[in-house]
Amino acid sequence: MYTAEVFGGARELRKYHPLLRPVIQYFVPALRTLKYREAKAYELVASIAAARNDGLSLHGWEKEVGREKEGRNRGKVGDMLDWFRHNILASDLENRERQVKFQLALSMVSIHTTSMSATHAIFDLAARPEYLDPLRKEVLGFIKDKGGGGGGAAREGMDRRRLRMPRNSGPLHLSGMMPRLDSFMKESLRCNPPGMVQFARKIYKPFTLSDGTFISAGTRLGVAANTINKDPSVYGPNADKFDGFRFYDMRKKEENEEGGDTKSLFTSTSPTTSLTFGYGKHACPGRFFAANEIKILLVVFLRDYEVRMPLQDGKDGSGGSGGGGGDGGGGDDDDDGGPTRDEDGRWENIVDGMSILCNFGGEVEVRRRGGG
Repeated sequence: MYTAEVFGGARELRKYHPLLRPVIQYFVPALRTLKYREAKAYELVASIAAARNDGLSLHGWEKEVGREKEGRNRGKVGDMLDWFRHNILASDLENRERQVKFQLALSMVSIHTTSMSATHAIFDLAARPEYLDPLRKEVLGFIKDKGGGGGGAAREGMDRRRLRMPRNSGPLHLSGMMPRLDSFMKESLRCNPPGMVQFARKIYKPFTLSDGTFISAGTRLGVAANTINKDPSVYGPNADKFDGFRFYDMRKKEENEEGGDTKSLFTSTSPTTSLTFGYGKHACPGRFFAANEIKILLVVFLRDYEVRMPLQDGKDGSGGSGGGGGDGGGGDDDDDGGPTRDEDGRWENIVDGMSILCNFGGEVEVRRRGGG
């Protein structure tokens, strides 16, 4: 709810002149609710932080293994609050407000983007059933290879009913595995990015570009990443079409090149071909974790369920192999008051300013495999 209220409040504020916003903010319901949520978050984080400062174990979450000279707990909790607290100045340890805002900001930028990317992928699976069998074959083969046969592989990999990550597997554990599924995920993200513009930056020192363009201090810049995603000079003449194995084919062509085995991964970034996760030292640090989350979700989904678009005019609503709903612009209600579909039967995305959202009113039909 916090993320929805942040974006809803921002959308309401944008309706007013910037000079009025400092006053109007107190009359926007979503922003008033945000103040309440921040207060509740402050209570929660403050109680946890205080317990860790005092070397106490709260709800059995941490194991005391010593203290640093500044008095901060070195318990191996393994959560973002602890990581943050171990990398700030000792003088900021008691700054609960900063820690609360950090936690809330982190949840805002991570949870909704991961869930939307997973939803987009499921929409694409439902609208393009031709990918279900090859992806399921790859997934089942992976599960069998990593644990279905028993023995050591089973201990380190997966069993039939449960997926588990090996200990100390590292952030890249699943990145190169199941290349067709990885390609499908990246193509879904290419066609349905979270926004029109990425790589946002604020200029602090004026400078001049090589073509003579002068950029003054205070200027805010962004790159039209969604335009790159649909650029024929980058992705060929079918750049505006959905091709679930586009990046799988690219990986096969690039495998003999330096770094070719990672250039087309879901988590890869590039200044000329893929800026969805940003680029450089400020590229999204959580993309590896998010990729694992989405991939594990899709593995379970493909293993255990069938999916399709709802019937449309008495026919299966699934479309062919055509375009993704990346910036279809629609997502508005149709004549019956429901969400609209694109030319391939997929739910159209909602374009809200610079944001591209999955259609919250879209539904798919799901049943357990085997008629269960």
